[in-house]
Amino acid sequence: MLKAQMSSHLTDNAVQRRRVLGACVLLTYALLYTCFAVGSSLVPVVVGKSALSPGDKAWLALSAIAGAFVAIYLIFFFTGIKLEWQTSWKRYGLLFILGSAVDGISNYLTHSSWLGVPNHALILVLTGVANVGMLFAAVGIGLIVAQGMRQVNYLVMAAIVAAATDIISVFMGPTKHLITTDAFAYLSFQWGILGLGDISPIIGMGDFIFLALFFTGVRKFGWAAHKTLYAMCFALAIGLLSTLYGPRALPALPFMAVALLITHVNDIKQARVLQAA
Repeated sequence: MLKAQMSSHLTDNAVQRRRVLGACVLLTYALLYTCFAVGSSLVPVVVGKSALSPGDKAWLALSAIAGAFVAIYLIFFFTGIKLEWQTSWKRYGLLFILGSAVDGISNYLTHSSWLGVPNHALILVLTGVANVGMLFAAVGIGLIVAQGMRQVNYLVMAAIVAAATDIISVFMGPTKHLITTDAFAYLSFQWGILGLGDISPIIGMGDFIFLALFFTGVRKFGWAAHKTLYAMCFALAIGLLSTLYGPRALPALPFMAVALLITHVNDIKQARVLQAA
């Protein structure tokens, strides 16, 4: 009886610590989002210039990479929380529904005449809330899909399919057309870009769905999740820099898929050996 009470007390303390840590993570996101959103209106605008100077590109790169790192860490953190219903796909479905609702409503209000005269501060707040809703929706989908990931080969195939699908989608598929519409705001992570004078979409929701899948799969097979975090940050930074300094926009998932497979190549080989034994 005493052991049961002690175990219950420890579990309650662990849950409480996770809640406090989660609140701190969200607060840190809010502070960084605010700093870049406000800073984007203070740094001279570079849009419209015939050619960007190295300094202009540095501002753009700094902002986009910072926003990407924040988003990746949020996905990493919230896919790593082990709740009592960790194996319940229904709860993950609820997370997706609630996240989508928050994202949709917040974005709708920012583009709606209901607000009357546009209030820039309120729009920034609603966009920041929409980001969190979109990320939670992506986490929900990623965790639902990860429930069926019973073998390492599933994770490898997910990385390959993600890369191939993203390439097709960006260059000749739906993403190519979506990024030119207002709907892209509903399905992207928006961040203050220094030099653009405002917040701007930097990463699409599809990338975060696969990120959630990658992080969950890595943890499920007992691999070092922190290595995956570093690899995803590095890969996305390379992708963003290639887009900024290259001739055209490039899809992000191929960079992340390759980084995942390279980072865990030994883990994949070992898992296949054990599976064959």
